[in-house]
Amino acid sequence: MRKPTKRQVIALLLILCTLGAQLFIFSNSLKGGEESAKQSGAVVEVVRPSVEQILPAVKVEPTEDNVVRFVRKAAHFLEFALLGFLCCVTARYFTKKKSVFLTVPFGYCVLTALADEGIQLFSQGRAGRFTDVLIDSGGALTGLLFAFGCIALAGWIKNRKKEKKTPVQKEEIK
Repeated sequence: MRKPTKRQVIALLLILCTLGAQLFIFSNSLKGGEESAKQSGAVVEVVRPSVEQILPAVKVEPTEDNVVRFVRKAAHFLEFALLGFLCCVTARYFTKKKSVFLTVPFGYCVLTALADEGIQLFSQGRAGRFTDVLIDSGGALTGLLFAFGCIALAGWIKNRKKEKKTPVQKEEIK
């Protein structure tokens, strides 16, 4: 049996990380309403002071319900931002076509958001909401754009290093 190449190992790790993020999202949706509320409650207690300062800045009263709602929606947004980031980086590893490594991952994330909310329709005490699909999609788009920015920055740095090496190499040849 042939040893896998470095490129194959990296590709496999990227795919596994992306699928792991998706599995994490789906596993949270499979939790019943009571278990989900308990999990959210633990997070709320940790971030409450920060959230209570953020809400008035966006003209929302920091009531218990608003704090919990903000934390739950922020969790949706952030887990999909991670998924969007991983999808973009993974797709970029396989292609350099911007139209592919941006649109295909976004479509994948939107389908994941729809499936996620569909799962919640069948989880006891949960509800699938279209507004959550929009929040999830916004998170995915944010993650994709952040990944695209990182990819562009890495490319720019790589090109700058090449440009700096080129004159030196020409002098060495003379």
